[in-house]
Amino acid sequence: MNKKLKISFYSFTSCEGCMMNILIWLYKNFDFFKDNFEINNMKLLTPKTSNTKEDIAIIEGAISSREQQRKVKEIRKKAKIVIAIGTCAITGAPSNNRNFLKKDEEIKKYIKKFNQLEKVKSIKEAIKVDYEVTGCPVIIEEFEKIMHNLVSKHAQSY
Repeated sequence: MNKKLKISFYSFTSCEGCMMNILIWLYKNFDFFKDNFEINNMKLLTPKTSNTKEDIAIIEGAISSREQQRKVKEIRKKAKIVIAIGTCAITGAPSNNRNFLKKDEEIKKYIKKFNQLEKVKSIKEAIKVDYEVTGCPVIIEEFEKIMHNLVSKHAQSY
């Protein structure tokens, strides 16, 4: 019997549309998922976050605050593989549109008040990313290929 891959899902500054697509995929592929993965963290499914090491971290959204930047670095430290999903995670858009605004005193005041970063970052600008899956929301067929590939590699390691 193969050990299941520990997997976590994280959402930062985004509409969470990618996570909704992932949930639909989980439902449609329940047997594959339950046979191969153990959920370590998923805000929509698990009551509390585990701080244990994980095999795979799946991240959606852009990094817009110091707290998010700190948290995404922690995720990278404990995850063997990081997958950035969706346009927000890969490019920072549309949240990074504020990066292109003229920073008048009013905008600077709110950036400081809400402890935001001066510039919104994509996940790969904040940490090393192993895989990217494009789309808004995420293109689920690309995500599925990566997941099957990772399960196959994991099975071969036993």
